[in-house]
Amino acid sequence: MAAICAALMCGAVLVPAAEARIEGPYKLEFGFAKRAIMRATAEICKRADDCVTWSVKPCRRRSWHRIDCVSNTLFPENIVCRFVMIAKWPPWSDELLLQRKRVFCRQVALRPSG
Repeated sequence: MAAICAALMCGAVLVPAAEARIEGPYKLEFGFAKRAIMRATAEICKRADDCVTWSVKPCRRRSWHRIDCVSNTLFPENIVCRFVMIAKWPPWSDELLLQRKRVFCRQVALRPSG
């Protein structure tokens, strides 16, 4: 499990400003930020060994230029890793900054279906 957590702790990602839309003076659009976080989470899952699936929810606006989302990844043997992905649009930057923090991994028991 430690190897999985280490794989999820990679550095920040920059998204070019040409793709972004700003609402008013430096207000980061919620949908754009969530889509950028979803793409980054999908890429993390793709690069991590044995990642089965991923999801991004819930998301919350923290300020005009910051949106946080919880990214979830599922690995074999029911290991679930969650981390907070932060999308920031600093007023002095031409790029959206994505950062990860608080990576938690644990083994969970799945509920029987039906």
